[in-house]
Formats: sequence, C-alpha cells, structure tokens
Amino acid sequence: MMIGDWEQAIEVAQNIVLEDGNSILAHQILIFNQLARVGSREESVEQTKAFIKKVESVEPSNTALHLFVAKLIARVCSEDGQIIALTQGLLFDCRKSDPLNADFPSEIANQYLMLKDYNKAFQYYQESASLGSKLIKTKRRWSPWAA
Repeated sequence: MMIGDWEQAIEVAQNIVLEDGNSILAHQILIFNQLARVGSREESVEQTKAFIKKVESVEPSNTALHLFVAKLIARVCSEDGQIIALTQGLLFDCRKSDPLNADFPSEIANQYLMLKDYNKAFQYYQESASLGSKLIKTKRRWSPWAA
C-alpha cells in the first residue's frame, strides 16, 4: 500500500470512529497501524486491550470475529508475550462459548508456538486434532451416504 493511501486510510478510520465509536473495522485499521507502524510497546498493549474490549462489547457472541481479531493481532506481534496473552484470553473465552470448535485450540497452539512454548503448543494441537476427529466422526455418522 502506498504511504499516501495508508495515511488516508488512517484518517478515514479516525473519522469513522468519531462518528461511530462501535465501528469494529475502523478500530481494526487503527490498531493494525499502531501495532505495525507506530510500534510503541506500552501504548500498543493498552490499545490492544481497549480494542479487544470493544470487540467483546460490540460483538459479544461473534466468535468468528474474535478468532479473526486474535489472529490479526498475533500475527503482527508474534513475539510480544503481553499482547499474545491478550489474544489468547480472547480465544480462551471463545472456547468457553463453543468448546467443540477445533479452530480455537489450534490458534492457541499457533500462538504458543510463536512464543516458543512447544509443550503447550503441542498440548493444544492435540486438543484441536481430537476435536477435529470427533467432528469428522459425527458428520460421517449423520451423512446420508454413510454405510
């Protein structure tokens, strides 16, 4: 993205937030800018906390959005333990509301891998694989083509 386009996107996002404080997309653009371009660690942690709270308050039951947000933030800050802890907190909440979804432990594992905590990553990959195989068995059992 050209620098001018990026700056224009930030300006537009800031204007949208002023008009509609609940615009997740505008907040997402601003947090991405903070994490990727500005880079002040303390400010990034605080803004990430605020963004996650905003997502949870505006879209409390949208676990797909929560997963997307956790992935976006984690990929940008892959080695920052404080920020990864925030995204994992979001994922742990998602697991509580949808415990059979294999995507959540898989992403938690990915994030532990980013932190080089291989034992915990392996534990959550195993959980994800277990949930995935249960889902496949369940789908197969209810399939009209099952023997």
